[in-house]
Amino acid sequence: MIAVPCEGSSLGSGGDASRALDRMGNPCASARRCYNVVERARARQINRRPKDISMRLITTLLLATLLAALAFSQDGAKSAPADQKTQEAAQEWPGEPYTLETCAASGRPIDVKGTPQTVRFEGRELKFCCKGCADYVKKNPAKFLGKVDEQLIAQQKPIYPTGKCLVAGKPLSKGGKDAGVDVMVGNRLFRVCCGRCASKVKANPAKYAAQLDAMVLERAAEAYPMENCVVNPKRKLDAKAKTAVIAGRPVKTCCSGCMRKVRSKPMDHIPAIDSAIAKARKEAAPEKAQEKAPEKAPEKAPEKAGGKG
Repeated sequence: MIAVPCEGSSLGSGGDASRALDRMGNPCASARRCYNVVERARARQINRRPKDISMRLITTLLLATLLAALAFSQDGAKSAPADQKTQEAAQEWPGEPYTLETCAASGRPIDVKGTPQTVRFEGRELKFCCKGCADYVKKNPAKFLGKVDEQLIAQQKPIYPTGKCLVAGKPLSKGGKDAGVDVMVGNRLFRVCCGRCASKVKANPAKYAAQLDAMVLERAAEAYPMENCVVNPKRKLDAKAKTAVIAGRPVKTCCSGCMRKVRSKPMDHIPAIDSAIAKARKEAAPEKAQEKAPEKAPEKAPEKAGGKG
């Protein structure tokens, strides 16, 4: 009697199943059905492989596309315009008040027309004598802001608290000459040694402004040019005096109320502070000159002519 494989048995695949049936001679219907089952299973495996390969290819392409998109977005962020980054950083940092007494456009006194305008533009405070001047500067800022910066630099440079680069710490003078780079951000002067350091200041002005403030306060603790409150001159400055840095100047007041007045209207009080600082520097100049002057060597007595007698 011939052993017939059942429908659920495994005969292998392909040629193995065919050879098994040939050895049986005349296979019965059950064996033929088993052979067909094996062939169908083999066909399914063969048909499945291209699909698996296709899915793997599609997955790989999708991953490559996502990685390329991510790299492009990062490169785009890195290559964003420097001016845009600077403006965003300036917007986050409130900056300093406008300390010039003249209109940022016309150069006339701010209250000449009785309608002064205070405008915040490109992360900084500006003041104008009228609305027309303010609108004119907004349309053509490059024409006027450079002149404003020059005046602010001339105003703040004499009271700048350090002779070193604010970022790298390098000296800003070479051979006795000033080699520093002046950077104006938010009406505040920052001095650095090169353009790279200037970019770092523009990218994070709040950080370097805090460093400058600490230097200013350190100097004020050693020597402050005023003995009385800048708001209430009748009151002496004592141990309870309030200290702050406003527009790069050290400010001391007798109480918190006076300090709020300076912050609300700085130009009512900063000129008096600048005048006191200039006077103190002028008085200290002769003393420094005497300290630097080299001591003269004692003159030698002239030798008598002739030798020993």
